[in-house]
Amino acid sequence: MDDDKKVLECVLGALCHDRDSLFVDRTIDLRGVLLTIKISSRDMPLVIGRGGGMIQAIRTIIRAVGMKNNAAVSIKVIEPITTITPDHGL
Repeated sequence: MDDDKKVLECVLGALCHDRDSLFVDRTIDLRGVLLTIKISSRDMPLVIGRGGGMIQAIRTIIRAVGMKNNAAVSIKVIEPITTITPDHGL
């Protein structure tokens, strides 16, 4: 069942400004389902929230969806790589 992925994409789509850079990958292993989130650096504070409160709430919702399907679901957030250009003293 991809219900967990669909719910996560719906929630993140409502939070993120840059929906085109939103990517959710779903993998299954012996420990359960892993949903990996890749988002833009601009949207990272919106998804993480103050003190991590928003991502914890999202994880709680997704775990509840997983329990409905008898699956252990966890979420991993991939930090976006920001390129820093060196300052040449200009």
